[in-house]
Amino acid sequence: MFMLRRSVFGLLLCNFIYFLWVRQVPVDASLSAVKAIPVEGRGLTLLREMGGAADKEVASIVTVTKQPVAVCSMIGPFKEKVSARQIKDRLKALDIDVVTYQLKLPEKPDYWVHLGPMRSRREALDMLRELQAKKVDSFLITEGELVNGISLGFFTREELAQAIQKQRREQGYDAKIHQIPRFSSQLWEVFVGDRYNKLTQDIWQKVKAGTEGLELRKNSCDLIASAEQLD
Repeated sequence: MFMLRRSVFGLLLCNFIYFLWVRQVPVDASLSAVKAIPVEGRGLTLLREMGGAADKEVASIVTVTKQPVAVCSMIGPFKEKVSARQIKDRLKALDIDVVTYQLKLPEKPDYWVHLGPMRSRREALDMLRELQAKKVDSFLITEGELVNGISLGFFTREELAQAIQKQRREQGYDAKIHQIPRFSSQLWEVFVGDRYNKLTQDIWQKVKAGTEGLELRKNSCDLIASAEQLD
């Protein structure tokens, strides 16, 4: 019994000594949340080891540099090449160089109200006969991305297309609207380099004299680079 008490007392004494030793060991609080970023050629490095360099490294990772969009200046539009040539000659006399381009510019789309496409031509024809029996203006679409669909109307104004769509849906048909992009082909004189800076207000009034509808415009140089150059 005496030996048992002695063993228990010794065990408690050892635990107490270990507890005091642990409290004296310094603990680096920064290790409780270790953060690391990749550094080329060195695997992982703690942020606290990098000091100020860490902030620069993180900034380089999260910062996205926005590239400026190149903008070109131009005069137009011209209906005929001869009109564009006249303006070009006037500018040339003033030591202002331009290049003639035929641009394909986007305009307001058209709106196509339709059903389908259906799974087969037969299904499309069955639907067409059903619509025509109800005196609904409709036509079979025989080609393109809506082949085997049913055309319910083609409109230049979106509100008209939406009105037909609503009317057909009230009749129980799942009418949809498909936008058709439209482009216009226009002639423009595009300034070469920084020549636009020479075009003062007085010069502009003299250059466009006698020519109606001309305007100065800025557009993306990417659009112009993809256009057809006529010079």
